[in-house]
Amino acid sequence: MGLFKNKSKQYDQELTNRLRDASPENTELIKSLLRQGANPNAPKKDGKSAPLIVAATMGCIPTMDVLIQHGADPNLYSGVKWHETPLLAAIWENQIETVEFLVEHGANINGTLRTGPPLAVTFITKNLEMLKCLLDHRADPNKKLLGFATPARQAEAALVCMKHDIRKSPKEGCDKCADRLLLIRILSLLRQYGGRPIVAGSSNGTGLLDAYVDLIAHVEKWEQRGEKWAEELGNMTFNDPTIRAMMEWMISGALGPIGIQTPPTSLESMFGLPDMPIGRGFERIEMKHTDHSKKYRAATESYKRGLRDWEELE
Repeated sequence: MGLFKNKSKQYDQELTNRLRDASPENTELIKSLLRQGANPNAPKKDGKSAPLIVAATMGCIPTMDVLIQHGADPNLYSGVKWHETPLLAAIWENQIETVEFLVEHGANINGTLRTGPPLAVTFITKNLEMLKCLLDHRADPNKKLLGFATPARQAEAALVCMKHDIRKSPKEGCDKCADRLLLIRILSLLRQYGGRPIVAGSSNGTGLLDAYVDLIAHVEKWEQRGEKWAEELGNMTFNDPTIRAMMEWMISGALGPIGIQTPPTSLESMFGLPDMPIGRGFERIEMKHTDHSKKYRAATESYKRGLRDWEELE
């Protein structure tokens, strides 16, 4: 008879509402409400996150301790700002001691498919101290959740400048270029904790310069893939005589019936579409980097000196 009976604990709704409204700094009030029957995992409501998430955001560790002692879930997904967990809320607000407390009490330091990887938040907040804190507490520097890239690739996506060449010194006045040293330092830190390079086998070191040349190698590999794709696309489209003739015919056929004169000419003269430079991309890269080690010296000498000076300050 009682096989399907709901055995979950019944909480007092009025007390739970009062718990939501209570300031996380008022630990004694929260303790009293919990003892009387308030729900420690009160779900988000009316623009308010769960009590543990609010306390984590403000760094109120005594209140967090009380909540967890009364059954609050350290991995509860019930935030209203970023729909975050207590751990993610603490990382967003740069609450290092709170992060340490949550990890010690069972918070998932590698995240889930629903929450995403906590390490990635530090790349957005640009907090190296927080990143080191997570790594010190055994966050996996190679963790790749389904749909997410590795931490190194996530750092690159968040901080790299896609406008200016990474093989040259940072462009003065560019906010993204200003993040380059931070990105390299993050990649170096990930490596120090066992993180794999962006390009497998590109460098075995863990210093700033090692991280930088690995980033250069990754960019060049990406360029090679892009040029190969462009070459293949050219072969399949504009450089294919049959497809070229069909495109000319379709364009002429579409423009002709509406009274626009379409002289029998090629796409080059009509739209300025040149032939694709078949094979030139690979030849250029092979000529430029015939010596494998040269690829890892592509940074300017002045920038290398700056990296070394920074590494000495560490």
